[in-house]
Amino acid sequence: MARDIQKLTGNLNSDDLMVRRDAAFQLEKEGNAAAVPALMEALNDRSQFVRLGAAKALGKLGDTKAVPALIQLLDDPAFIVRQTAMWSLGDLGDPSAIPALAKLIDDKSWYSERELLVGQVADLAIKRINVAVQAKAQRAAAPAEGEAAPVAAPAQAGALSPEERKARREAALARKAAAKKE
Repeated sequence: MARDIQKLTGNLNSDDLMVRRDAAFQLEKEGNAAAVPALMEALNDRSQFVRLGAAKALGKLGDTKAVPALIQLLDDPAFIVRQTAMWSLGDLGDPSAIPALAKLIDDKSWYSERELLVGQVADLAIKRINVAVQAKAQRAAAPAEGEAAPVAAPAQAGALSPEERKARREAALARKAAAKKE
């Protein structure tokens, strides 16, 4: 498995765009945190599709060391990369990303598919971070093993609101459309 990760991270430096893009998406599937440094470097790739794949992978890998690099992507020229960076920041659930996302909430510009405003995606990412912070606090407050559980069952912290489900669906469609344009 480690050999596969080394090969894939090496592929992020290939001259072939398709090899780089596929490596980023494959590293997301592998789920190995050892790929984080190479994926962070791939956020500077000249191809928006490689940057998109790297941003998505970093969100799924869950390493908060990627937060500053993802915040920098909020200024990326490609809308889909900015949107993916926001979603990945939401996936990571690190409250240090909230100030950067909050600056975008009033942005009324549309993404090219005209489905979501930039500010709407930023707002949803902040909500997802807040849900993650709340879930972490609930886990920390949970009774130790052997202690009685509270009588009232806590709300499902990981449940998505209808707006989040819609935004995820629209983001997936936008990524799919962007990939077809290549």
